[in-house]
Amino acid sequence: CNLSRYAAQREMYLSADGSTVTILSPVYHNKERMKYTMALNLDVTDPEKVTEVSRMYVVGNYLSSRIIDGSLYIINQYIPNDMDFDDPFTFVPYYGTPEDKHSVPMDSIHYPEKLTNSCYTVISKLNGETLEIVDTAAYLSYSTEVYVSRDSIYLTRTFTDTVKDGKKTTQTVKTELSRLRYDGKKLENKGSTIIDGRILNQYSMDQQEEILRVVTTIDSDTYRETSDG
Repeated sequence: CNLSRYAAQREMYLSADGSTVTILSPVYHNKERMKYTMALNLDVTDPEKVTEVSRMYVVGNYLSSRIIDGSLYIINQYIPNDMDFDDPFTFVPYYGTPEDKHSVPMDSIHYPEKLTNSCYTVISKLNGETLEIVDTAAYLSYSTEVYVSRDSIYLTRTFTDTVKDGKKTTQTVKTELSRLRYDGKKLENKGSTIIDGRILNQYSMDQQEEILRVVTTIDSDTYRETSDG
């Protein structure tokens, strides 16, 4: 088998009635040299005869997950390897088995005007029973810092804004925040905004009703050119 497990984070969900276990496990494709997250449903009604119900593979490193209202949400980070622009599967996130892959639709890929890196944060919505993909969204140039509220997923992108004024150059760290609403039938991109500073981690963000509260660290440097360079 080309897919093998490796030492990394794993998680497990037990259904409310105790009949089904959902396992999220990282796997590695030896030939492609690519990491996947495997979602696996097991019927554990009879502990002496555990059987597989369904499974799905999503490309990328596992970050987090949620099970809400019968849907499984998987958040991955996908970093392309050896990009070949004649083959979309080398630079666009995808799901399915390595032999039967389906890429994220282009209209579901969101990106800033100026890219700062080639990493994607990918959100996949799966049917909790069949593990079939219901919807996907990918954010290019976004980091691993993600905050999940009761109805939205907030993704962050930190970058340096450079402003030149004559011989003076000011560099300020900024963060772009994008909101993905997930409580409907479809994953819905709700736009983005830019704030000053960098966000430490997911615990620096909190949604209170319709207000997102964010704590950042401001980092700004000013340089002035001199006659000797």
